[in-house]
Amino acid sequence: MIKKFLVLSLFVVIFLFASVSQTLGCHYLVVGNYFDDSSNSAHCFVYNPTNNQFTNHDFPGASTSKFWAINDTGYIVGEYVLNGTHGRLYNYYTGVTVTIDYPNSTTTRCYGINNDLVIVGIYFDTNGDRHSFSYDYNAATFTTIDHPQYTNIACIGINSHGDIVGGLTDLDGQRRAFKYDGADFYIVEPPNAIKSNAHDINSNGEIAGWYYDINCFRYGFYYNGSEFTTFKLGPSTGNNDDGVIIGKSFDNSKKEIGYLIDGNNTICIDHPDAVFKNPYGGTRPTDISNKVYY
Repeated sequence: MIKKFLVLSLFVVIFLFASVSQTLGCHYLVVGNYFDDSSNSAHCFVYNPTNNQFTNHDFPGASTSKFWAINDTGYIVGEYVLNGTHGRLYNYYTGVTVTIDYPNSTTTRCYGINNDLVIVGIYFDTNGDRHSFSYDYNAATFTTIDHPQYTNIACIGINSHGDIVGGLTDLDGQRRAFKYDGADFYIVEPPNAIKSNAHDINSNGEIAGWYYDINCFRYGFYYNGSEFTTFKLGPSTGNNDDGVIIGKSFDNSKKEIGYLIDGNNTICIDHPDAVFKNPYGGTRPTDISNKVYY
């Protein structure tokens, strides 16, 4: 496999991120999370890159609310903390929320969703063991996704074909990005990676994620099926069918800030209420939609 590097130095990243008001000629919606100054809890948002507008959508009464993925019809999945951690399905246009809990679980987190309303995520059973699942919302059926050899499987993204990506621990105890086609698991990571994780897969089978190299530097990556493009900006957390990529990086104060790459254009995603609180804090975009909404 050929490893291709995107030519973006850290200096260029800082320069681009200084222009927060940049907008792109597109109408995508971005979902994600941020930490404000009132607590160390997360809040969830929807961001419109066209007008640089954020809207918040926390679960009422929850101490923490997170969004992880959005599909083409405005359905968003995530989690909230209120008497435990629960999965959440939220309709951006109607504001309706549905709680999703894996049966007999102690914790449920929903990480990915496709246009058929098939959701993937993880749950913890009563013994404290972690498992991955898929949930067909229309059929109201759960399926546990495990492997006889791999452990700590986390299903994070799913596309329109039902292909799933995420991270697992291999036989050597190393974290690896994977793709699962419903029958087999395939390791998907750049050459020389010592640790990796996949976050999203679009309808073209292109995968976004992150990896550590031998110097323990973390990169974002984008895999098109034959080549890897890597990003010094930081982990890639989402991608859509047009090849628009989002992820997170850090400014000079170590505050987390999001990025969006559309061809040769790069913009910053920085929630106005987001702050850095040691050891973490800021804005974390997690997924981007496909369709034009206007």
